[in-house]
Amino acid sequence: MASSATVSQNYIDECLVETLGCEHYCVNTLGTYQCFCRVGFRLDQDQHSCICELQLYYGSFGNDCSVSCEDCVNGVCSKNRDRCDCSPGWTGTICNESLESPVD
Repeated sequence: MASSATVSQNYIDECLVETLGCEHYCVNTLGTYQCFCRVGFRLDQDQHSCICELQLYYGSFGNDCSVSCEDCVNGVCSKNRDRCDCSPGWTGTICNESLESPVD
């Protein structure tokens, strides 16, 4: 029985078996694959991650390029203005998620 990663006659869909998957889209081709990004993003140097293009011009970042350094709640903007660097005990895109365990 063939695995779900094979299509026919030992043809392998690399998008299904590659361990370092594409962040947005993967297009399988014979013997290899190529990553692509949604509109408003560009492929990073690792050829897998997608970077918000608006970040280059407007300092926007996040999954949908909708946040900026001014949105960093419990942290500071990184030197490159491409993410929030959270203070200890905080996480999330804008450092608004506590790492502390809730008290019962």
